[in-house]
Amino acid sequence: MKSNPNSIRLIFIFTLSLAFSFFSGISTAIAQGFNENEWIFGYCVGATENNYLSFGKGGTATVQTLPGSVLIGKNNNAIAIDPITGQPLFLTNGELVYDFGSNPLQGSAPGLNGNIDGRQQVATGFLEYDPAGNKLFYIFYISLGGQLLYSVVDMNAIGQATGNERPLGEVISKDVVMGSASGALLVVKTPSSPSYLISFEGGNLISRRFGATAGDFTNTDSEGIPFTPKAIVFDEEKSQLILIPENAGDDIIVVDFNTSSGNFGSSTSISQSGGSDPIEGAEFSPDGEFIYFSRGNQLLRVPTSDLSATPEEIPLTAGLSSIYDLKVGPDGSLYYIYEEVAGGPQLIGRVSNPNEADLSLITVEEDPFNGTDFCGT
Repeated sequence: MKSNPNSIRLIFIFTLSLAFSFFSGISTAIAQGFNENEWIFGYCVGATENNYLSFGKGGTATVQTLPGSVLIGKNNNAIAIDPITGQPLFLTNGELVYDFGSNPLQGSAPGLNGNIDGRQQVATGFLEYDPAGNKLFYIFYISLGGQLLYSVVDMNAIGQATGNERPLGEVISKDVVMGSASGALLVVKTPSSPSYLISFEGGNLISRRFGATAGDFTNTDSEGIPFTPKAIVFDEEKSQLILIPENAGDDIIVVDFNTSSGNFGSSTSISQSGGSDPIEGAEFSPDGEFIYFSRGNQLLRVPTSDLSATPEEIPLTAGLSSIYDLKVGPDGSLYYIYEEVAGGPQLIGRVSNPNEADLSLITVEEDPFNGTDFCGT
């Protein structure tokens, strides 16, 4: 039986939703230090530990584990990280919320009204962060019935901490309805911009700007999109969103997004990206010159200067079963999660020089983590 595909994008313990964690009073250099350094993948079932990648405070990826008691979604996880210390604060799959003592977060029982089986249907963002004051976080998620909801976490609350432990946080507001939504969610934040929640509803991509108080959101723009995006990727340098379609045959769409105003701009399809297999993941190269994407058992790319170009295929071992999501790490390498055989194990490969223009000089490590199963079975 074919396993449920994993998503690196969604299963980053620190997803792109919080990739740009900046606040007035916090220097950009400090805030950028811990972007996307902890990545969680699938749930290994039972008491089996869950493998994940950690880049720590440096740029070297190592395999770490979470207890089997922490129920991780295969495609739906997000984390909040302290932008000063890099300390992970809490993890959620849209239903369950865990403090980083691996205990249910105080106030979250019996669970949020989200969908653990969704894909990129949970995101986290900062409501207010002051190193010497309030530390309030949003969790955004979509219910099984299609409601767009939020909860608020106070990380100054003691929660389940004991003795001299640091505060472990508490959910102080829960399952507040914002409207309706389907498809993926994403929080976008740059060093100089407000925070925005990007969602999809009724054929339109919607941008909401965060206000100063809980529940204060302003719709800044909407853009008609011909499909429900199952995943959304933002690139700060390009100020563009990549929208990944649900269905095979549909093409990826790239949309300009102005983080100063919250307005969408022009949209362009990657006109030869669709095929007989669905697209699972997409990512900009670190220099922004290419968009990489996975389709079936292929890893492909097109130049951002010509999205209508014929995709180039990155040479991999013949006969792989499937390639799922992909993401550039803090070390500048492109990581992709894949199966050699249907049903798993799910392995991670690495392209160490994704900026290289000459396809013949691309360097691929297909199993840099020595057969570690990132739990897709």
